[in-house]
Amino acid sequence: MYTIGRNGLFGLQVIGVRKTYNELVIIRPAQHTDLDDLGFVAKVSYEEAFGRFFNDKESLEIETKERRSRSYFETVMDRDTIIVAQIDDSVVGYLQFGSPSEDIQDATDTDIEFRRLYILSEFHRKGIGSQLIDAMLAHENLMTARKLYVEVWKQNEAALGLYQKYGFEFTGQQRPFFEQGEIVGYDDLMVKYLNGFPNGSSF
Repeated sequence: MYTIGRNGLFGLQVIGVRKTYNELVIIRPAQHTDLDDLGFVAKVSYEEAFGRFFNDKESLEIETKERRSRSYFETVMDRDTIIVAQIDDSVVGYLQFGSPSEDIQDATDTDIEFRRLYILSEFHRKGIGSQLIDAMLAHENLMTARKLYVEVWKQNEAALGLYQKYGFEFTGQQRPFFEQGEIVGYDDLMVKYLNGFPNGSSF
């Protein structure tokens, strides 16, 4: 990691800088000053991708308020690790990971859950998702991890293809997702083995 000075970023810890389609993409840890931008990216990206599948607008608003808003990020900023992609002065995407949820079978304290990856649609297909995943995989928190979990909706072909490219495979587990307290579908859980696990692991 290193520091650079550009567009008011003096002194910020930067994970990577890459020029993508004539745009300079800065990959860096999220700051508390990013809370509004994180809430915006999460809400807009989720609504564009999944909003049409909700039965009513109220259910969608509840979902985005609870898990894709400034108030949500205020509660998780110090618990999870969040990495952002920035172009000019704007956050255009983020990746979030942390300790695995209790409902993941066979997960241990040494494992990691890759919770979310969102990028504003106008910046899709520019390699930003790969840059964020690369930054996560190089993070010190994954240096001793054995398994990295992520959930995916199988109809989200872009996400599924990206995760498979990185070596994620299906575990056979599913997670329900809810709308106003009722199960309306299931996501599939995927896993990527890390650091030689399960074969040749020193853990």
